[in-house]
Amino acid sequence: MKDAVIVCLVCCGTSFYAGFVCFSVIGHMAQSSELPIASVLKPGPGLTFIVYPEAITKLPVSPLWSIFFFLMLLTFALDSQFGQLETCTSGFVDEFPKYLKRHRTLFTAIVCALQFLLGIPLVTQAGMYMFQILDWYSAAFAATIIGFLECVVLCYIYGVNQLYKDIEMMLGRKPCLWWKLCWCFITPVLMLILLAYSCVTMVPPAYGDYHYPGWAIGFGWTVAMCSVLPMPVVAIYKVCKAKGTLSQRVASLLRPTDLWVPNDGSHSRRCEHKKFNGLAEKTFQFPLGKKADREEHLSYDCALESATDNSKL
Repeated sequence: MKDAVIVCLVCCGTSFYAGFVCFSVIGHMAQSSELPIASVLKPGPGLTFIVYPEAITKLPVSPLWSIFFFLMLLTFALDSQFGQLETCTSGFVDEFPKYLKRHRTLFTAIVCALQFLLGIPLVTQAGMYMFQILDWYSAAFAATIIGFLECVVLCYIYGVNQLYKDIEMMLGRKPCLWWKLCWCFITPVLMLILLAYSCVTMVPPAYGDYHYPGWAIGFGWTVAMCSVLPMPVVAIYKVCKAKGTLSQRVASLLRPTDLWVPNDGSHSRRCEHKKFNGLAEKTFQFPLGKKADREEHLSYDCALESATDNSKL
């Protein structure tokens, strides 16, 4: 957790420091060209690939600064790609360990090759127009919605107190109250505010004087929804597949399963999770079918595990 805080502070501090450099360059260009800043500062990739390189040419030893600038862009892109690629591959490997765990390197190479092929159109003459519309819609809503739902699932479905106990098991101590406030209230509220602001201020994309046609805007919205639509689709599928009335189905799905257990080798921790889930089942009064005996034998399982621990001692 300490490393996570340090990384966040370093990232925010770097962005804050870079703001002085960026806006000082933009101000100098606006003053030297006798144009308002709005005419110099235009959103989109042109700021990185056109405005800043032009500003670098006015510096002393401009070739050296150009090398530093594009080397910085290269390392920044690689660093971002590492995190995104690891997230993608880890998700598939964890979901299908039987097929992918032993072939993780090959699977990672296939994903890299696929992303390379998908990126080829972006380096064509029309690539900047495609990049602009992808950049305009890809992160506008998906990241905010997913972040908000993560907070809701962890804090209000899994339970923030249960999450605290899991973190205590891993770190040996509970996090301070500040994190609970952030996860339960501050972060979800900020996410909703950002989402509402994005919806209100959303305008059709444009690149320079070119305005995109309706089919291109529809394509952009399709790309934006690709990472969001699977969540309601899977939710509807799970509700239709579950048994019981509609309220019982929803209630049974809005609770953690026995698989949500920390793998620390502690029988008491597993019993605690079982009791938590058993209480949820009893509260929701959900017909368990083949698993109906689980709650009945819950106390027996915990007693048996406790006896096993005592015999080992």
